[in-house]
Amino acid sequence: MSLAFLAKKLGVVLSGAMVAGCSIDPANLKAPPGELRVELAEPFNYETSGGSGPLRFERALAAGTYHAVSEDAAGVFFLGPRACYSVKVLDPGSALREELRGKVWTTMDCGIYLPNDASAPAKIYVVLGTASPPPAEPNAALLYSAVLPGASTMQGAVHSGFAALEGGNFNFVPSPPGKALRERLSSRSSK
Repeated sequence: MSLAFLAKKLGVVLSGAMVAGCSIDPANLKAPPGELRVELAEPFNYETSGGSGPLRFERALAAGTYHAVSEDAAGVFFLGPRACYSVKVLDPGSALREELRGKVWTTMDCGIYLPNDASAPAKIYVVLGTASPPPAEPNAALLYSAVLPGASTMQGAVHSGFAALEGGNFNFVPSPPGKALRERLSSRSSK
């Protein structure tokens, strides 16, 4: 295999990773109409599986007030309280250390995206650059690729680098299917 061929392959892989890890820059969105907010009266927990083996996580949104911060043509972005999104390792599978089982791996600032179409499910987003504590796990790229959208470990590693550069941008994370989250929210508008 030639060096030029490998460089070309690597360029394609990295380009794919960047596209998969694209984030939403709030500066490219419009201000919301008025002072809208939604309330989540109780924490909202749901489970997801990792893309590699039997990894399982409990994701949680904290109870509190989520304030509209921006909108696009399809919906409104509501920002929650600090560190409102958490990811707990339920099953570390074979890729992560057993002592991570049952522990919160990270928290991040987050929000809820409500599509204007009331029949569409709510989506959850995180604010890049707000992870606390920063991942210290030797397999952090694998876990990161499962926590944030990214089909591979390499994309997770590349994505974590871009997250540091894109601090403050939004990125959607796996959200619960259906309308369960939307149904738990109550709307309020400030005068």
